[in-house]
Amino acid sequence: MKPSELADTFTKVVESLKHIVIVVAQIDPDALASAFVLKEIISKISAKSTMTVVDIVFGGHIGNAQNRTIINLFDLSRAMIPSTEYDFSKCEAVALVDSSKMKDGRVTLPTNLSPVIVIDHHRDSDLPTGGGQFYWIDEVGSCSTMLVELWLALGFEIEKLNEALLVMLALGVFTDTQALIQAGERDFQVYQSISKRIEPRQLQKFLSPALNRDYFDQLQIALQNRVQKNGSLVTGLGTIDHDDGDNVALIADLLIRESTVSTVIVWAIVDNVIRIAARNDDVSEPLEDFLREKFGPDSGAKLTSHGLGIGGARLELNSAPWMTKALKYGDSQKKLEDFIGQLVQDLVFND
Repeated sequence: MKPSELADTFTKVVESLKHIVIVVAQIDPDALASAFVLKEIISKISAKSTMTVVDIVFGGHIGNAQNRTIINLFDLSRAMIPSTEYDFSKCEAVALVDSSKMKDGRVTLPTNLSPVIVIDHHRDSDLPTGGGQFYWIDEVGSCSTMLVELWLALGFEIEKLNEALLVMLALGVFTDTQALIQAGERDFQVYQSISKRIEPRQLQKFLSPALNRDYFDQLQIALQNRVQKNGSLVTGLGTIDHDDGDNVALIADLLIRESTVSTVIVWAIVDNVIRIAARNDDVSEPLEDFLREKFGPDSGAKLTSHGLGIGGARLELNSAPWMTKALKYGDSQKKLEDFIGQLVQDLVFND
């Protein structure tokens, strides 16, 4: 899509709205940057019209140290609402950034709401297109790249982005392209135009956030518990605290780098839910199809522009009160964890 077409189509859609909610399915640097820049863009356009309300709603949990640092340093929490606490009945339209899927286990959207704006760099859209929509799904390294391109297409200058947004965008491009290793020409151009306007030390505080001791303890457990058959690796962390939930994905990110592994499944019990993180670098086997077949509809995956499958699942335990009480005793809890671990292995390793 040409810059002029981007600008015209996007402007017409925004000017037709009065209240829009930007949905972030899962918090990470790229999604955060994209959401807040999109809000800034909409606010600039709607300043000349009647639309004044733009909400940002997020799914998942803010557990990762890097995400918490971004949110705390830029005071974003007051501008974001958990999806479980948001009243979707008061908005007329939904925008998706860094995602193009309505059926996402991390965020439950009302069936009467279809996204009117979608900006995403993943190739797994399940959305039907129609009139009065702005759908832009393109294969670049980060969604932040696309938001900067949209900003420029609308005639706005890079210098008009405040420092917080510039830092967030640079971080979004950097992290989603694996430290620019998987960046394409468009990503490089955007990153260069942004990074030269911020101090390098502004990024350093985000790139190597401190990892608490629980992460390393859980990594040790994952390495001890791992079982591998052919190219598939399965491991479990047992029961972990709510604040450590993101460690499931962090450990999956690490384990997929093993040279003999093409698929990684890491599970843990978090808040009475079996949380599963999955990674796959074999493009011949779609990760989303695999997860839905093995773990049901509350699972999903996205495919990066460089062929890495990233996904997960949430399986409710729905424990009765008596069971919850019994699980406080170590032996019962251990037996449950062993049972779940065996179930996950059976599902993954068997046809």
